[in-house]
Amino acid sequence: MRPLLFPLLFGVVLQVLCFHSVFSQNTGALDAQNGFLELRLGAEFESFKGLEFKKNYLKKQVYHWNHAPKTYADIRFEEIKLHFFKKRLHSIEIHLNKEAEATKLLDLFNLYYGPGEQLGMAPNYTWEGELVKLTYEQNLFTKNTIVIFESVEVERIFASEYIVR
Repeated sequence: MRPLLFPLLFGVVLQVLCFHSVFSQNTGALDAQNGFLELRLGAEFESFKGLEFKKNYLKKQVYHWNHAPKTYADIRFEEIKLHFFKKRLHSIEIHLNKEAEATKLLDLFNLYYGPGEQLGMAPNYTWEGELVKLTYEQNLFTKNTIVIFESVEVERIFASEYIVR
């Protein structure tokens, strides 16, 4: 009986490791990308072109990116907004108004970064790396979706200065 124990135990451990690697987040890839398209989180405001000021929001300046591509991997974007704090790119906000487009983007995120942590019952997911936090939030009724790539470093500076503890 003892000779069978090692191969059986080895098989179970191998299955657990394979299951974990297939179904775990790859936040290292998210951090290595550190943004979306050619945009890099934390970059200085002066390095951007084609920005149209929209509003001030929570001590951040929000801009519409006029040079934003309309599609990526056959996924059509409705709008891309950039949020700056202290002249550094805090976050990239992507709007999608069609469920099929949003689902394709979510599939890409799952492929690149592993499955997101689901928040609640709605299709809302998060991936949290050391440098980047990615959120995907879909409205259950309208199916409109907002995706946000956020700089962990710039958010830490923002929180230390403006959030009361």
